[in-house]
Amino acid sequence: MLCRMSSRKYRHRPKPPRLRGVATLLVALTVAGCGQETPGETAAPPAGPVSVVFLAPAAETGLDAEAAAALAWLRSRNDFDTSFVQLADLANASPSPASVLWWHHAAAGPLPSAALAEAALETVRAHLSTGGALMLSLLASPWVVPLGLETVGPNEVGLQPGTHWARWGPDDDRILAGMQSYRGHPLLRPHWGTILSTWMRPSEVYASAAWTNDIWPANGKVVAIGRRYIGLDPDRRTVVEYDASAARSGHVLAIGEGLYFADEDNPNRAHAESLAADALGYLGGHMPPAPAGSRIATHGAPALMSGQDRGRRRRRAS
Repeated sequence: MLCRMSSRKYRHRPKPPRLRGVATLLVALTVAGCGQETPGETAAPPAGPVSVVFLAPAAETGLDAEAAAALAWLRSRNDFDTSFVQLADLANASPSPASVLWWHHAAAGPLPSAALAEAALETVRAHLSTGGALMLSLLASPWVVPLGLETVGPNEVGLQPGTHWARWGPDDDRILAGMQSYRGHPLLRPHWGTILSTWMRPSEVYASAAWTNDIWPANGKVVAIGRRYIGLDPDRRTVVEYDASAARSGHVLAIGEGLYFADEDNPNRAHAESLAADALGYLGGHMPPAPAGSRIATHGAPALMSGQDRGRRRRRAS
């Protein structure tokens, strides 16, 4: 086993120059794999269920299928204390600073006018500044711009056919999609840093918001990139986190894809529900648990290299 190191003395033999960097990486990964979780890394959960305020631009009776399914799932959980508030009524709702606001939005088109009203925006900003949290999923992710959290919003926003996520072309029937944690963010550590949360169908369309290609969030921290079947898509940033103030008194997660509650035939539905629950719990003060039997969380993943970095590495090796 890699984690079992011999105590016998041995003669040091310098590595050839080209192998020294590889050996260093292997040692770093071995030490990380053998390491214990640091005390306090798994924070004690808050007493009682996490308070979640589900936001929507319409009355509860007028919700679309995706929002209605997400609300029904949330209410089925006993680890969340759920309330429903229309965006137009948010200013009068006075959400508790201990609560998580969640807007799950899948309707195509520009953000609804209720979300752009100054009263609603100011209420959310005040909520964050006093320690509250916010989760935006699917087509609600661009709300980070009018809220003043971001200056560069996601550039790919709308409804996409299932084939958009195909790994090897439009005829591929294994349209598995999900995300991979970037730099080992704790959100995905229950799934060892990677998750496939949906199996898409070519005949369906799916709401998605992502920063793609050369477009990166200017202020947010990338939490996860796209994953398609057995391949990663580093040019697709799908989950971004924001610190609402310098003191980090409140924070925000924007999850642009991978959470589809109305898809009852999704064989990976349990993964999507786990991701949503861990995200809400994380924003509410929980630390997502490490996988059963693991001794270390999924933090410390190597950073992805850019094309420029890869070019420099090839030139050094030649």
